[in-house]
Amino acid sequence: MAVATALALAAPAQPEFKTSTAELQMAEGGRESVVLIESGAERFAISIPNTYGMQIQQYKQSIVFTSTNGASVITVRMTTNYAGALPKKEELQEAVLENNRGASLVQAVRCFTGSGPGLCFDLVRPLSGGLVLRMRDAYVSCAQGSFEFFFSCNGADYDRQKLGFERLLNSFRALPKPAKKEP
Repeated sequence: MAVATALALAAPAQPEFKTSTAELQMAEGGRESVVLIESGAERFAISIPNTYGMQIQQYKQSIVFTSTNGASVITVRMTTNYAGALPKKEELQEAVLENNRGASLVQAVRCFTGSGPGLCFDLVRPLSGGLVLRMRDAYVSCAQGSFEFFFSCNGADYDRQKLGFERLLNSFRALPKPAKKEP
């Protein structure tokens, strides 16, 4: 019991997690609906995928996007894990497989966001009735921790549904700090 208490006390405190939605002017022209995330001194934006609904779970520091046809779910979660840099691919892969027991690794690759590179793991898990669950679990580090982007859907819908996930992941970007207001 004393060890668990000591470990709990040593864990870094979760950073502040504030969210809002906005319309941003795109450099290419047009406007885009985004979720703005503020955490301490850091600010991020993620495009809201077309044909997805959104639920913000402040207490879990996450945003859940569900496709309107119910075929896929994308969860974006911020943690204090891996602040400043992701661990080696093998170490993170072990953690991903531990968190997704019963799933098999299809591939581990680098992924890219507007905020820098990350690691992405494709997984598959057989379900009853001949169904197959396909998942993509991606991680991107930031100064105060990391963001996890988790996508899941039925294997039969994977190729059609992953486009929304890829757009969301590619849209993730750090925003400049707001200018300080003079008194």
